[in-house]
Amino acid sequence: MTLRGAVPQATNEYIGVYSGGDGTFMRSGGTKTVDSDLYIGDGGGSQGSYTLSGTGELTTTDEHVAKFGEGSFTQTGGEHTVTDDLRIGRYVGAVGTYTISVGSLNAAQLHVGLEGSGTFEITNAAAEVTVTEYLRFGTYRNGM
Repeated sequence: MTLRGAVPQATNEYIGVYSGGDGTFMRSGGTKTVDSDLYIGDGGGSQGSYTLSGTGELTTTDEHVAKFGEGSFTQTGGEHTVTDDLRIGRYVGAVGTYTISVGSLNAAQLHVGLEGSGTFEITNAAAEVTVTEYLRFGTYRNGM
């Protein structure tokens, strides 16, 4: 699914939910607010990907890139705000990746590889990343 304009507000949003589920979402313009959680690769065996580019704006409260499954977030533009926790590779078996080359990411807390496997990559000096509270890598025993 590709969206270029405004989309109604949502309480929760899921991309790649159940085992065998595979979801892709691309935003290149407009503004999207998720009042609570955005899940990308939510369930074990699921795959989800989100691409933010152009002038797109995304605001969430909490975000899970690979909660139990596999998830990726690619940012090549736009503005991404997470008012609380951005978690990449949340639970054991999860594999999450966040790559930013252009645009801005603002998060209160960034957790990479809590119990699962997480990668956070900045590929260009044009990317702006701001974390206002906690920046954690490999937080728990199995976190990578």
